[in-house]
Amino acid sequence: MTRNADADQWIDRDSFTPSDPLKIGVSNTGYGPNIPGNVCVTAHPNKDNLTTADGTPRFSNDRQPRDDLTINTPTYSVGTSGRWLVRQLHVTAPGTTSTFGPNLIGRWKGRAFQSSPDSSVSVVGFEDEQVNWEMNATLLGWKAGPVRAIREIWGADSGTNVTKTEIYYRDSYTFQYHVRVHPIPPDGLYTSWDFRYGAVSTYYNQKTTAGVPIDGTNTHSVGEVDQVPVSGQPAFFNACDPTFDICTAIANPEEIAGPNGSLVFVGAILPSHLVSNNPQAVPSPSTGVNPEVVPFYRDDACFDDGTGDAPVPRPYPGDASTDPNVQNGYVSYWQQLGAPVTQYSDLKCAPPLSGQTGYQQPNFGTYNTMPFQGAIGEFGLHFFFTADSDNLFGPLSVSEIAAEQWVYAVPSSVAANLISADTSVTPAGRDYGLNVVAPLQTAVTPFNANSAPAALPEAPLIGLLPLAALAVVVPLTYRRRRRR
Repeated sequence: MTRNADADQWIDRDSFTPSDPLKIGVSNTGYGPNIPGNVCVTAHPNKDNLTTADGTPRFSNDRQPRDDLTINTPTYSVGTSGRWLVRQLHVTAPGTTSTFGPNLIGRWKGRAFQSSPDSSVSVVGFEDEQVNWEMNATLLGWKAGPVRAIREIWGADSGTNVTKTEIYYRDSYTFQYHVRVHPIPPDGLYTSWDFRYGAVSTYYNQKTTAGVPIDGTNTHSVGEVDQVPVSGQPAFFNACDPTFDICTAIANPEEIAGPNGSLVFVGAILPSHLVSNNPQAVPSPSTGVNPEVVPFYRDDACFDDGTGDAPVPRPYPGDASTDPNVQNGYVSYWQQLGAPVTQYSDLKCAPPLSGQTGYQQPNFGTYNTMPFQGAIGEFGLHFFFTADSDNLFGPLSVSEIAAEQWVYAVPSSVAANLISADTSVTPAGRDYGLNVVAPLQTAVTPFNANSAPAALPEAPLIGLLPLAALAVVVPLTYRRRRRR
């Protein structure tokens, strides 16, 4: 675990231009444990129209250090540009160590209230991992050792008591979520992974054992809602499709596979000793007051959910795709690449189909195929919330959701199902995630249990050595005396 060279650089929302795909902290200032002080990075133009020259110290009431880092193991590499912004994931080539392939992910994403800023039914707005959570959070600490590296983050905008703990091992890592928040209508919370077109090729789950191609076109429609029935208002929801997946997020492995490495994901309930000193307090991610945590999957290059790096960096993150600034930002992006576009209507989203030019080709994208930030093989967990789960001063087991998601990095050169319980699948699955699905159980047998032979008195081993010596010496001495 290595903090990047700029990890201790203080920034705020005026350190970014309004169109910057990586801007943070532009919404809901004042949340979280941000520390007032000097900032030396000032972009022009900026949110507050400051004229301070870049590099000149200025006072800020709402600043944070970048806190970006890189994780390198022999099997994988993870890169972040902050506390919530996970933007790089590389897997080593088969038979090698640390020979990393291309970046597989477009972004780790988080959502509150809605899955997209384009939704019009939410009366409380839209929050994401970048514009809202990244600045209104703080780094509690980190520790790197020979077995694992750990980093913990506290705060996600108005979810001031939310924490995320990242634990990195040699071949896998886990993100642990302690979700302590106020009610979140109408759609709860999402955490998801978004991938890069052509860097991965196939998605598998326990029901879809043959896999589906990751090509920016949806293979199913149940569970994906893009408008309110009858009225037609734009409203975007992601839920589980029972014809496509098993609708539980717990112990239900999923896989993203391809020629540049594969990734197996498994959700789990956090053991009680990780969340409480009370051994009876085992918080459930599916309780009476927070009834559902389900998986979802959406492969749609035309679905712009407000933030992301691929297929195209999202201009004006967090704003609706119908906003003129966002649309002009896309036009400007393609114009800079030399595309013959003059207005937003010149951009056409039509991902290539199998057999067409560019199909599943890395880094492929044009102004008339995939011109927007999209959802490429995007899948994750949807937390349906119906009640307050912020019980900082109350019993932990009342309503807090404490769950985690394991990620296993698998060197691969072709896509293969590594998770299926179906023995007819070739190669046989269930190679990864069994420590989550069927963890080893501790069995303790008392030393003097009735079912065991009569036990010797408990004593340190070193204390028994004189007795062992007598057991050998006495018979030998007796035999010698008889011979004499």
